[in-house]
Amino acid sequence: MPNNPQTTDLINRLRGHYRTPITDGLGPAGGEEPDNPHEHVRTFPVPPIHKEAAAEIERLRNGIKKVLNEGVQKTEGPYSPKNNKCKHGRYGYEGCDNCTDEFLEELLNG
Repeated sequence: MPNNPQTTDLINRLRGHYRTPITDGLGPAGGEEPDNPHEHVRTFPVPPIHKEAAAEIERLRNGIKKVLNEGVQKTEGPYSPKNNKCKHGRYGYEGCDNCTDEFLEELLNG
């Protein structure tokens, strides 16, 4: 799951970081990003709730990425995780929707 530029931009704006492309044809006039001279960067103070919202969005996105990229089935036993069973009786190589549901429920409940 690649980073969505719109979500990344939202998180940055919630943290008070704004990036504006310089498109007026005159070029940079101070405040431009060192690695991108065609972009103006400003940082503004933000209320704590904005920072909390940005952190929550990141936490949820990271949890979803984990489900999609790694899976969340918890297996126990003497073998490799793929050859052990989870508490629902499914082998690691089968995957387990119940384990995924439990992980997502924990993720949503914080």
